[in-house]
Amino acid sequence: MALFTAIATAAGASAAAISVAGAVGQLVAGVALNALAGALFAPDVPADPGARIQTQVQQEIVARNFVVGRTAPLASLVFHTTMGIGADDDTENYVAVFALSDLPVKALTGLWIDGQRCTIDGSAGWDEEHGWKIPELADDDGTVKAWFRFYDGTQTTADQRLIDHCSTEDWPWTANHVGRGIAYIIVTTDYDPTVYPNGRPSFSFEVQGLEIEDPSTGSTGTADNLPAAQIYRLLQGVSYGGQWLYGPQRQAVLPSAVWNKAITECRKPVPGASSWTDARKREAFGGTTVPARYRSGMQISVDRPVADTIKDLASACNGRFSEVAGAFRFQVGDPPATADFTFSDDDLLTTREHSFTPFFPLAETVNAVTAVYPDPAQLYEEQEAPPLYRPALEAEDGNRRLTTTARMPAVPYKEQVQRLMKAALDEARRARRHTIVLPPKFWVVEPGDYGAWTSARNGYQDKLFRVDGVTDEEGGDVVLDITEVDPSDYDFDADDFTPVVSGSVVRTGPATFVVPGFDVRAHVIKLQDGTPVRPGIKMTWDKSRTGRRIAYRVFAAGTNDIVTSGNAEYSDGEIVTGDNIVRNADLEVQVRRVMQNGRTPWSSRYAVTAPNVGFTEADFDAIFQEKLDAAQAVRDDLDALTEDFVGNLKDRFGLTEEQISQVNTTLNNKISGVSSNLTQNYLTGAATDQAIAAVDTRLSTRADNAAGFINSILGLEVGPSRAFGVLLDDLQVDANGTSAKVRTQGNAIVDLEGNAKAGYLIQAQAGNQVAKIDLIAADGSGQRISSIVFTADNILANGSLYSRHHSSRSIDTEILKIDGVRFENILKGAATRGASSVKNTKRDVPVMPSPNDDATTADTFSYTLNNWSNCSIYASGTYDLYFFITLQGDDFVANVSRGSDRYCWGGNTYRIYAPSGTGDINSSSLNGVFRACSDTTVLRLHLGGRPTKDPDILGVVINLLAVRV
Repeated sequence: MALFTAIATAAGASAAAISVAGAVGQLVAGVALNALAGALFAPDVPADPGARIQTQVQQEIVARNFVVGRTAPLASLVFHTTMGIGADDDTENYVAVFALSDLPVKALTGLWIDGQRCTIDGSAGWDEEHGWKIPELADDDGTVKAWFRFYDGTQTTADQRLIDHCSTEDWPWTANHVGRGIAYIIVTTDYDPTVYPNGRPSFSFEVQGLEIEDPSTGSTGTADNLPAAQIYRLLQGVSYGGQWLYGPQRQAVLPSAVWNKAITECRKPVPGASSWTDARKREAFGGTTVPARYRSGMQISVDRPVADTIKDLASACNGRFSEVAGAFRFQVGDPPATADFTFSDDDLLTTREHSFTPFFPLAETVNAVTAVYPDPAQLYEEQEAPPLYRPALEAEDGNRRLTTTARMPAVPYKEQVQRLMKAALDEARRARRHTIVLPPKFWVVEPGDYGAWTSARNGYQDKLFRVDGVTDEEGGDVVLDITEVDPSDYDFDADDFTPVVSGSVVRTGPATFVVPGFDVRAHVIKLQDGTPVRPGIKMTWDKSRTGRRIAYRVFAAGTNDIVTSGNAEYSDGEIVTGDNIVRNADLEVQVRRVMQNGRTPWSSRYAVTAPNVGFTEADFDAIFQEKLDAAQAVRDDLDALTEDFVGNLKDRFGLTEEQISQVNTTLNNKISGVSSNLTQNYLTGAATDQAIAAVDTRLSTRADNAAGFINSILGLEVGPSRAFGVLLDDLQVDANGTSAKVRTQGNAIVDLEGNAKAGYLIQAQAGNQVAKIDLIAADGSGQRISSIVFTADNILANGSLYSRHHSSRSIDTEILKIDGVRFENILKGAATRGASSVKNTKRDVPVMPSPNDDATTADTFSYTLNNWSNCSIYASGTYDLYFFITLQGDDFVANVSRGSDRYCWGGNTYRIYAPSGTGDINSSSLNGVFRACSDTTVLRLHLGGRPTKDPDILGVVINLLAVRV
């Protein structure tokens, strides 16, 4: 398998003339052979060389082989070299090509590097240069240092990366190196003599082998691991591409009913295991799923006698072979629940001689069993199963322990090995054997059948016997060799399983190193003036000791989540870091020295807690701070106006109480010290220079030490120079000196000079804890502001939020992490121009803002949004849809036209293309231009335009408001 060539038509002279009888071996017509019993009493022979940890076979002439079931094949090192990718790449890689099977396999299921099992499911990602990434071999910063590419044997082209980067004049890799029918793997690692012996690690592989057709269904993939199906496939003869490779060259006669029954028996779940606890299942099976009763897997070398291979596979299910009239039968070891035939003493021919063997000679007696099997946890190296001893049997045999060892090279499943050991020992103690003669009516009895015998002479009542041999005599009489059996021999309880402790196969290095003098402490990062601004940690060590660099990684305490990592010059003796560290965080630190000859292992973890230091205003961008200050100035103006106006209202209520139209309704209830009061005052007034209207509603209640009130004021004032409106709602409850209250305050003002300001405040206070949302907007000659200010200890966002541009450069979301309040994912990047919008969550009256487009000089754009469906956004129902356009730009005039199913826009800085025009209108009148429509399914919208001169940065947001009817 070391060379990529066509499959040979012969596997050596000894295998060239294999017949069916030769394949089965010592089988005699009419006699059933027990493979597992043969394994128990086989002479001691050296075990087949295993692949197993030593997988790099570099011989040029090795026997071809293939895999059935799941196992770790003895891989052949076909090709290896070192290389770098690209002229500027000074990193040298080690590249190795291993052939795994000379027939296609179903899958690569395992990869070990230096004994460490690696992730091969592709979750670590694909690298175009090297293949699938192996995350277990990565640097401290996550840089992957190992990759693989796998071919299952069905490939039709050669690996292009090997052709481009690894082929040399002496060792070419060309387009002809396809490896048709050969499963192989390419592994690439960093060539690093300081980390790996000889610069490269050791490799081991596990594959799911040949896909086998299930003769009972005609499908593949369902019987690949079943020993009866594997034997059936071998007896058919194995070939590929029309060329014979292994097994009989003349297909055997294999009765389908017999073989289908055997395969079905193998497929049944492990008996009784469904009632085991999950803990016991995990110990026995490696998971909570109960597997098939009998499974097997092995690598088959084509220079090995087929009979030996079949015997190993048959021992995986305690199988028995027999040959009747040229047809080969196979039976799984478990006896049936009912007999195939019955007979009694009256059926025996008393004129013929009968024999009875009540017990075995001492040389054939067994009362203890050990077994060896390939253990996946040991990279399929041979492992000794826990021995099975029976003190009661030893007492029967004169207090002697009579032990035999069974080799099970095709059974890499620890629970199954122990189950087979128990069944073999119990069956080996069944000493009663009879040779009897029956009349011609028993002519149909065949080897492998089971009969129930009722015998007063022997004290049997429907005792079950297995037919091991049949001799048909000329006169029609039948001579049977029978052996007692008991189905309970194959019972296996949870208590029968002994947990197996496997050693580690990972290559171990020196014990954990300690960096001399290492210490880590909380550290406050300060500005030049001494102002504390960041939490951090400070690491120190003895710099006088040997070392080139020191590497560190910081974990969130109790987890493997890396908060930050890095390295420093060893001679520095200390390093301070605040990267990704938040206040009061519990952390754990690991360090290691990087020496001249390689890296030492990581140290144990050192615990540290970050200091309680938050961010300051100095952390904010200057533009951000400027806008925050401007927003606060607007808020102060609005608060002053509100205070004056509300005060004015209160004065007017007092002064004009007897002069104006008034409605006063008072409700008083007094019961046991409990009182309630509701008062409503309405006020209107007019003068030559202003008009005012207001309503003041108050509701209060009191009971002993508790009280509450609701106060609501609505007011409007219109004068010659301005219009002003205010709303104020207060809700407060008090009990035993503790209060909770909610306030909403809204105000808006506009003057004749085109200046406008508006604000809306929502505030909740419980005791000393306050949470506020403040919406502020201003436009006019003085300033332009649009801000939302959140005030709370914890600010959470649920849903998808998108930002509008903050400045001409990117916004770092870190600036929004203030005093422990985390705004992660609120900003998804920063727009460099234009505007985007906020996507709201589902509600009864939802708002679904549209996407947006913007353009600069020389842009010609067209944006069409079809099938803007509300079905996935809103609850079912009928909605009226309204459109509102917000234009962001200076001196903009729009031309709006309307088609049958689209709306277009444009202006003097943009020229539109539309079915018809309606004249120019200014941007302030755009709201409400679009007609309402009732449509619960689809909305189609089109925007198009082209600039005719340099515009200011222009953005368009089209908002859709859906109101349930």
